Amino acid sequence: MYSLSHFFTSSYWFANVPTMTSSALWVQIIFYALLVAGSLSMESWIVSNKADKFLAHMLRRVKTLLLVMGITGFVFLFFRYQFIPLLSRRFMYLVWLTMLAVWVGFLVPEFKKIPKRRQDAEEIDQIKRYLPH
Repeated sequence: MYSLSHFFTSSYWFANVPTMTSSALWVQIIFYALLVAGSLSMESWIVSNKADKFLAHMLRRVKTLLLVMGITGFVFLFFRYQFIPLLSRRFMYLVWLTMLAVWVGFLVPEFKKIPKRRQDAEEIDQIKRYLPH
């Protein structure tokens, strides 16, 4: 039986990785392809729905996140498939997840600022009405 205690040992994360099964390889390929496809479709959605400039800016940052994480995932998957000794180890998935967590950590506060930015922009527009051109 498989124990979760293996996840907390360094030998699990830094050991030479066994070969990938075909199903595991395809699951990862599909996942990373969905990230890239999602980033490409997000841009067309932004343009077609004419989202306000604050939301569009943030969605473009999310689009960049999806694209970069998808491409990085494909690079890590290539290293794993080619058995490149250091870069094919399991800890690269931890690096990928850490990159994702840090990036999302920067995006979430920015999403929370959108209503305030909209309100500030409306106030500035109201003030500009009364200023001479």
